Amino acid sequence: MASIRKLPDGRWQAQYRPFPGGKQITRTTRRKTDAQRWLDEQTTALVSGNYIDPNAGRVTFGEYFERWAARQLWAPGTERAMSLAARSVTFWDVPMRSLLRSHVEAWVKHMQTMDRGPGSRRAWLPARSGPASTTCGPHCAERSRTG
Repeated sequence: MASIRKLPDGRWQAQYRPFPGGKQITRTTRRKTDAQRWLDEQTTALVSGNYIDPNAGRVTFGEYFERWAARQLWAPGTERAMSLAARSVTFWDVPMRSLLRSHVEAWVKHMQTMDRGPGSRRAWLPARSGPASTTCGPHCAERSRTG
């Protein structure tokens, strides 16, 4: 449910819940039209499936991997390989919002240069198609140019 209300100081507050029983999210603006525009954007994101929880970035890579891994259906041996690969990262405790493409690139380069004997590459290659490869999304590409 979403609504807009006028505050005693004359500002406008838009509010909505992304899902029933969820935490209410608000934004206060000086103009009602700005509040309505923001509320429309949030509602559109929810309806279209493009909504991103503003607090999602606080989750660490490790927490994200554990949740992601629990939902996967893997062939025998793949679960172990993915877990070994994910636990070898140096950014296990880094919040997702702080994770940069350079973190992932440095880890991949480190894994490529390690001499682990025949077949060891197969133990980490699956992670290049798992959460480490997709968690940053377009944000990493943008931030890697500037940071």
